[in-house]
Amino acid sequence: MFRFLFAVLLIAPINLFGGYFPDSDSLKKELKRTHSDSIKVKILIKLSESKSVGQDSAYLYSIEALNIARRIHYKFGIGDSYRSLISFAKNKAEIDSLVEMSTEFFSELKNRQYESLVLLSAAIRCLTIGNNYVTAFQYANLFLANYKNKKDRESFAKAWNVLGEVYRISKNYKLALDAYRNSEKYAVLNGKILFLSPLINIGTIQLNLGYLDSALNRYDFIERQLIDMQEAGSNSFAYIKYRKAQVFLLGGRFRNALNQATNGFEIYDKLGHNEGRILTWGVLAEIHFKTGSYQESILFGKRAIDLAKRINYVINDIGNVCEVVAKSYGQLGDFENAYRYQIIQSDLTNKAFNPEIAATLINDQLKLEKEKIELQKELSEEQRQKDQSIIQGQKLINLASIAIILALSGVTFLFYRNARVKQRLNLQLQEKQEEILAQTEELTAQTEELRASNEKIEAINANLGNLVNDRTATIKNQNLRLRDYAYFNAHKVRGPLARILGLISIIEYEFPHDAFGPYKKMLKESSIELDKAIREINIVLEEEK
Repeated sequence: MFRFLFAVLLIAPINLFGGYFPDSDSLKKELKRTHSDSIKVKILIKLSESKSVGQDSAYLYSIEALNIARRIHYKFGIGDSYRSLISFAKNKAEIDSLVEMSTEFFSELKNRQYESLVLLSAAIRCLTIGNNYVTAFQYANLFLANYKNKKDRESFAKAWNVLGEVYRISKNYKLALDAYRNSEKYAVLNGKILFLSPLINIGTIQLNLGYLDSALNRYDFIERQLIDMQEAGSNSFAYIKYRKAQVFLLGGRFRNALNQATNGFEIYDKLGHNEGRILTWGVLAEIHFKTGSYQESILFGKRAIDLAKRINYVINDIGNVCEVVAKSYGQLGDFENAYRYQIIQSDLTNKAFNPEIAATLINDQLKLEKEKIELQKELSEEQRQKDQSIIQGQKLINLASIAIILALSGVTFLFYRNARVKQRLNLQLQEKQEEILAQTEELTAQTEELRASNEKIEAINANLGNLVNDRTATIKNQNLRLRDYAYFNAHKVRGPLARILGLISIIEYEFPHDAFGPYKKMLKESSIELDKAIREINIVLEEEK
């Protein structure tokens, strides 16, 4: 999942937001990792637009993206592949065909944003394909009139830069500088450069007007920026070298010019950038002409001219190269070739620029401005009606959404409340269960204790019967002994005592005044006391019975 999100971020349409553009190495690594064909298509298109990828490789990336998109019937990918292939078109007819095919897919998908980006791609390519400056101008104006994504600063910067290039080629430097200034407003955000071309081209205007120091300072600043951005091997860096070579050439500093042009060519050659090769060969031809190396001048000049013919690369600089080659032949005394290249130069100059183009551009601009105003009015009215319709529809959607949200909220609340009640009841039930379990355990323990107590009581009761029986037998035996004792006391003891008391009475009667009178008295008292004790014992024994 994380890898997929990284891939989506990596291949997101960078132009739509400006600023972030992954380097080609990151794109190639992600291309190997991803298993999604649609993501592969987007990565391949981004690789074809990378500044650090050569033209041949970039073209192959676009073709591969188109093939994959066709195979999986990915309509957006097919349309965007056609859009990327516009950068490699060889003539206006091919540009128009690719624009038509790409627009067809985006129109079917109702993707007006990318329909406009197709116009921008066509405008940029028309600058370097033959005599198509008017077409480039028209495409760029149509883009600015129709494109609505204000966050895409880089695309607006590119469109204004195209207008500036057309004006500069037609030598209308004031309008060119105004267009470049507008491009620069979009190209720089919070001090960060999103698109370098307008900054470079403002320096080119200064170069064309002869302000060499200002141009060189600007180019040096941009070169440092590119180094900080780690783009010392990019097309932009090579182009700065080419422009600095021109400054040094015009200032008569030929050694510096040669070094800059050579460095620029090495980068362009490594990237396989044909247009860059043409530019640097052209300036090398002019440097060698200025230093008197006419054979080298002719060699580099012819290379530039031949390659430009082969790829149909027509700009005003090619006419200048033809002029340099013609002059070099003239210096060597080869007037036939000098004349031939003067004719080529004249044809290319007329093809690249003539007074009719300037008039056409002005008329087209006025016409486009008028159409733009009318179109903006129509679009404003159409947008107002759409907005009203959308607002009404949105109100209904909002009401329905609110009703649904309220219903869902109510249901959710009921579920929540029921869940809370159920949770509370479950807690209470659990507490009751735990309480019952504790009571059960306590009752079980008490039952065990009671069972043990009962066993003890039963044992005591069983022993108590024996004790009672033994006690009863003992009491019976005691009672029997007491009864025997009472009988013995009453009969065996008291009988003789009664006889003794009777004899004492007889002795007292017969011998009332003898010398034993005190003894008789004591004997009688003791006998009476003994008789009293025996009577008390008998009473106690009778009560215990």
